[in-house]
Amino acid sequence: MSTRMTAAPPPLAFGTFKLRGDELRQALHTALAVGYRHIDTATCYRNEEVVGEVLQDEIGSGRLTREDVFITSKLAPKEQGYEQARAAVLGSLERLQLEYIDLYLIHWPGVAGLRREDPGNQEPRRHSWRALEELQGEGKVRHIGVSNYTVRHLQELLQRCHVPPFLNQVECHPLCQQRELRDYCHQHNILLECDPARIKANFQVPPTLTEDELEQLDALDQNHHLCWDPTLVP
Repeated sequence: MSTRMTAAPPPLAFGTFKLRGDELRQALHTALAVGYRHIDTATCYRNEEVVGEVLQDEIGSGRLTREDVFITSKLAPKEQGYEQARAAVLGSLERLQLEYIDLYLIHWPGVAGLRREDPGNQEPRRHSWRALEELQGEGKVRHIGVSNYTVRHLQELLQRCHVPPFLNQVECHPLCQQRELRDYCHQHNILLECDPARIKANFQVPPTLTEDELEQLDALDQNHHLCWDPTLVP
């Protein structure tokens, strides 16, 4: 097993999207009590402060140590660019009350304020990655990665980066299997983290599937598109 693979995060993460305040506090304490050790947040979730409060309570009480938990946060589209990305990571560290973040991702390949097809998306995300590389070198983040990147976005990044992405977090489930992307990530030693959240409200598949039904699911995957579609970002 490679060094990168042995450093893989805990396989099941507790996602904090849409959770705030006391609801998040209670949910996080419960999640950590039952064994979750990977917490996923993001600057655009606007809940890093609460995550930090819960972590400090758990660590301060002796129930956990910092090394017991793996924290992921993400750079928002409005924070793309070198200076903006540096400021965003430092802000996340302050809100989370941590000396380092285990994994920091570029949340989306596009830039806030630009159309998805605008070629101007490319340069800011390259500068964002340079900032993340530097912050990793400074010990502010342990691993750096991306989210919602397609094969094309990864190819562009690998051509220019000094540090390859550790992980790509994407939507992936039976209705959106991401086969080409999975193969590409495997070939380039990039972990693929599956985020099924955007499908759960409409995902009603009986537990037993026939061969015909499996073929229908595969056909759905071939034509699956979201309104928030990273394939449209140059």
